[in-house]
Amino acid sequence: DRTSERAAAPAPAPEFLLESTNGERVSLCAGRPGRVASAVVFLAQDCPVSKLYATQVGKLAKEYSEQGIAFFVVDSTASSDANQSRELAKLTGTEMLLDPMRAVAGRFEVGRAATALLFDKEFKLVYRGAIDDQHTLSPGAAASKGHASHEWLVEAIEALLADGEVA
Repeated sequence: DRTSERAAAPAPAPEFLLESTNGERVSLCAGRPGRVASAVVFLAQDCPVSKLYATQVGKLAKEYSEQGIAFFVVDSTASSDANQSRELAKLTGTEMLLDPMRAVAGRFEVGRAATALLFDKEFKLVYRGAIDDQHTLSPGAAASKGHASHEWLVEAIEALLADGEVA
């Protein structure tokens, strides 16, 4: 039965190739030996919530890199300004990947900044959502509380590291 053959075939890897603020082309799937998972975090230079999360995303990238989690931080600002992207990259302390046409954001159906995706080592999407609940966008400005009540991205990463299953 051809239908069951198609259903059993593995989904293609969610590969993308974007230019970084350093002028290099960066691939999601390259360098995967030894990688446990890949986190793709979408920020936008014109979003006040993204600016609040930038430093935190950089800390997470540094903290989890030694455990085999690769972080890709994507500036999905339409008509982005290269200098502003570099400033956002400085806040994260990581390379910022540029997606000014929102092709990658569109492919993954990401409609808002500060959205995180987590792929396991087979590039199966295991988490999609907010980084945590500390910062939100209220009418006209970003709102923050002292600390997050739920650290969803960290919880997903820790679950993947512990047993490979993300609730």
